[in-house]
Amino acid sequence: PGDIADFPRLTMNSNNYPGLSSEWNYNSTMFLYDASFARLRELTLAYAIPANFSQKFGLRNARIFATGMNLLTFTKYPGGDPEIARDFENPQDRNLSPNVTYLTTPQQKSITFGFSTAF
Repeated sequence: PGDIADFPRLTMNSNNYPGLSSEWNYNSTMFLYDASFARLRELTLAYAIPANFSQKFGLRNARIFATGMNLLTFTKYPGGDPEIARDFENPQDRNLSPNVTYLTTPQQKSITFGFSTAF
């Protein structure tokens, strides 16, 4: 119950919110977002070259491939990456404070091409 508002009340009077010990304990869901997501983490496409063709070059077998990492992410999260480390025990991972993403770069996309052989 209460007013339906887009923004929380701007006040420094702790009497406006009974049960709070000080005016600094106000919480709001204004900047909370649904960070659910689906991600294509890894995809590998490969082609095994036929043995009769690879044997012409002195190879037992040969294979060409392409591997993609983090190619697609489906999310409604407005930030850069919905998958953010939340470990406050490790100083290197303290990149998320309530409602704020601190300088967290999105996971990089990469594509690797390769050729593997056996002699």
